[in-house]
Amino acid sequence: MKLSNKGMTLTEVIAALIILSIVMIFLFNIISDLRYEDFLSTTRNADAVSRTSIINIIENDFITKDLYKITPCVDNDNICLLFDYKIAKQKKLIVSETYVAYGPINFMEKWELANGKYDLDNFSYCLKTSSYDPNLSDAVNLQNSEYFSVKISIPVIDTVSNSRKGDIDLTYIDKVINHQFPYKLEVRGQTYTCN
Repeated sequence: MKLSNKGMTLTEVIAALIILSIVMIFLFNIISDLRYEDFLSTTRNADAVSRTSIINIIENDFITKDLYKITPCVDNDNICLLFDYKIAKQKKLIVSETYVAYGPINFMEKWELANGKYDLDNFSYCLKTSSYDPNLSDAVNLQNSEYFSVKISIPVIDTVSNSRKGDIDLTYIDKVINHQFPYKLEVRGQTYTCN
């Protein structure tokens, strides 16, 4: 009687299992990478929506409530600014590495940063006026100017790509009418002014 040689040898079975294992590992890595990219995309989108909300709310207050004074508040760990308005109560801005909080002192809204951190060491503040004479006091320079612009920038470091697409840049431009903005602002022990 003649035996049939249509079966697989042990070597062929092992080779098939090895190839199948390599393909499965490759597919697992692709699925894992896709899930991670989806997570990053979701958190970046959430951060972008928060960033837009923060800028919209604060700049809307600057314009509609007529911001007239910015002063630093005491906080050694975070950036802390007080905004005085002509038409509303004083509001506070606190920026830590992981969140931004803004609003009336007793009722502040908080936005958490899901991806990355706020770069407190590279915070910037700049007051520019339409005319400036270094021989005059800040108050006189502000009075002698017709227009001014204030820019506050809070950089974001994305922990994944180190890009800075989530920076919070606040700008206010107006005519100089009884405004009290400092040319230099001291926050967290450092003095900030235009570069």
